[in-house]
Amino acid sequence: MENTLYLIRHAPTRLNDPEHERSRGWGMFPPDPEKLKELVPQIAEMLQNESIRRLVASDLPRAAITARELGKGMGIPHQVTRQLRTWNTGSMTGKSEKEVGPLKKKYIEHPDLKPPDGEPFEAFEKRWGRALRQFMRHNESHPDDQVALVIHGNMDMSAPAIVLEEKVTAKHYDQMRPPGSISALRWSKGTEPHIDVVSHTLPASFLFSSWTPAKASGDTHLSRHANRVPIYSINGGSKPMIYISKKEAERLLELGEVRRISRLKDPKLVMRFRGLQHQPRMTNCALTSIEMELNALAQILSSDGKEESRRVKRIAEKISAWPFEGDEKAARARRSAL
Repeated sequence: MENTLYLIRHAPTRLNDPEHERSRGWGMFPPDPEKLKELVPQIAEMLQNESIRRLVASDLPRAAITARELGKGMGIPHQVTRQLRTWNTGSMTGKSEKEVGPLKKKYIEHPDLKPPDGEPFEAFEKRWGRALRQFMRHNESHPDDQVALVIHGNMDMSAPAIVLEEKVTAKHYDQMRPPGSISALRWSKGTEPHIDVVSHTLPASFLFSSWTPAKASGDTHLSRHANRVPIYSINGGSKPMIYISKKEAERLLELGEVRRISRLKDPKLVMRFRGLQHQPRMTNCALTSIEMELNALAQILSSDGKEESRRVKRIAEKISAWPFEGDEKAARARRSAL
């Protein structure tokens, strides 16, 4: 009898934009709401004839929210676990993938080396390997309670080598499949496990065009974004930090997360984010204050109603208030509070 464990990579986030890709790591980045809405029915349709009874996902928002929405689409429960977190790449989080991609490959080739503020690749590999084999044993011994995993790219790319007890190399990293990919890990007694790629290509409409980051200079706001709403930072500035659709702006206004300002002729089309009250002070994450605000905006837009939006904003504010890495007194206070 052949056993199967489906591995589903989470829906894309704003940071997965191929032209401006940034490293995600353990960052609290949610999936892109529009891409999630488009992708979930497709995955549900592909898996509708399989005997999947539950989804188990990483507790990071991009995987947890994907699992939640996919569970709704498939009519099955989901649960999240820290055990399925991706590789903690530490201070590389939030940085351009062009900049940190070669560094990641170095750490993969030398898995005992620890990235600043992160974990050695071998520690991630052992943690993921234990979890993968655990769920393989579960599906093998519980044919009436089959689970599928909603995971991250580093886990998807390393799974073939892990199940065959081979070394994960930079070549595996170069062959990483895009968000939304589905793989089927199959095995039976007396045969080596193998992975079949069920789906690895996103539709053409998955180009990142929903949210348009504002350019630093030379922007002609009204001509380039006539049908979008500029959102300015709570900290001020002469340039909008992002442009979003009118529908998204209406949702933010309904939730009380933005207020209208009159920078242009039509004040109804210009808004300022009212979210984070603390200026981010983190130096070990490479995220700017604007990126913190954008992260909070994305989480609020992907939340279900006012209660969850307030909760995710509180989390974002707590993160933004973390002390400097060198502030030892504050760091000790923070550790004692955890």
